[in-house]
Amino acid sequence: MSLHFVALPLRHWWSSKYPNLKSHYLSNKLLFDLLPAMKRLMVLSLSHFNNITEVPDSLGNLTNLRYLDLSNTKIERLPDTTYKLQNLQTLLLSKCWLLTELPKKIGNLVNLFNLDISGTKLKEMPVQIAGLKNLQTLSNFVVSKQQDGLKLQPSTNLKKFNIQSYGGTSFPNWFEDSSFANMVYLHISGCEHCWSLPPLGQLLSLKKLIISGLNLGTCSSSLLFQPFPSLEILSFQETQEWEEWNLIKGAFVKFPILKQLELSQCPMLNSQHHPDDMVNNGNLTRLLMTLSLYSLTQLTITGIPSLVSFPENILPTTLHYLTFLFLPESPIPIFLFILGCKNLKHISVMQCSSWQSLLCLESLSIYACLKLETVPDSGSLVTPNLNNFLVSTCGKLKSLPKPINALSRLYQMSVYGISNLLAFVEGGFPGLQQLTCLMELRVRGDKLVNALMKMEVQLLPTSLVHFANL
Repeated sequence: MSLHFVALPLRHWWSSKYPNLKSHYLSNKLLFDLLPAMKRLMVLSLSHFNNITEVPDSLGNLTNLRYLDLSNTKIERLPDTTYKLQNLQTLLLSKCWLLTELPKKIGNLVNLFNLDISGTKLKEMPVQIAGLKNLQTLSNFVVSKQQDGLKLQPSTNLKKFNIQSYGGTSFPNWFEDSSFANMVYLHISGCEHCWSLPPLGQLLSLKKLIISGLNLGTCSSSLLFQPFPSLEILSFQETQEWEEWNLIKGAFVKFPILKQLELSQCPMLNSQHHPDDMVNNGNLTRLLMTLSLYSLTQLTITGIPSLVSFPENILPTTLHYLTFLFLPESPIPIFLFILGCKNLKHISVMQCSSWQSLLCLESLSIYACLKLETVPDSGSLVTPNLNNFLVSTCGKLKSLPKPINALSRLYQMSVYGISNLLAFVEGGFPGLQQLTCLMELRVRGDKLVNALMKMEVQLLPTSLVHFANL
């Protein structure tokens, strides 16, 4: 039989729309009787066949196999004969929830370059994993308590690498090996006992770095984070104890082409140790000051409850997107102050869909963002306690939050030097009359003031007691 390709099951239109309906059945006759005869087979996909609990030993006879997908099956192990598949390049075992071990002779798969073991119950990696010299993508690296740390050094040809739930207190020395120059993606997560990081900046090709679930107290960047010549995306997530990025005097961290920075659930990063830190945002400000962010276009900050404002010249001028996501348990009022982001085009203040409101946001001020085109719409910015809104010298801004009447507690609104708002005002300033708490309206710009003065009295809120042209 000259069949080269068997990809089962057939994908139906509802498979992606209704993933829970992905349930398929494969006859044992095909798997145990017919499959062994397909010796010239190069591609085999048995993904999502829920009745598959084992793979026959005859799998080892398919020596021409290049691609094997057993993901989402109920296998507990692979046959020992798997080591004979020396032409195999891709092995997919993701979401094999019952899989607990890999073949001991996996090192014989000398051409394997893609191994996905995510969502399995593997207890440890076989020793021969270090022999996979051509391996470029490894979804996870599992180390048991009995194994000697991460001394099972993976292939230096790895391009994508995940380390999850490593139990050691420090990472191995092979991270310092410059031979890992091919790595472009690294995700370190759930390594709760590690209090320091390896010198990741020496991974010269690294483009995306995600660090999550580590108990970093103080991170010495001058030793661990130089020089990152290729890094484009950097994300810190759920580093609950991370307080400070410790620097040797005069040291700066260079990220010459970093485009995206995410700081998520790092509540201690902004802790105040000095009296002036409430203004300067403590360690968060010092972190941003010491990072050489020459190319940053997107900054996302989530779950730093004591964030108050950004001092002048802290945010890089290259910034295009600035996103804040606040948590409902923020202990103090939030005052957002954004100044001088010359290339910033969009601002979004986000909330989880399950949260009812951004209860703590009381003031939003935006100054001198010359390319800013949009501000958060009040339809998505549910802020019952927002009482002050100011926007100044944002020449390309064409509208205010819509509908403006959703800002029901707004007490003071200031609009300075924004000529492009003229059409918005001449259109009747939609929702202005419904701002029943608005007492102060400050406007700078003759055209805007004239347009407001021409409005009929009933279009202005009855609560207004102070109207100023500054």
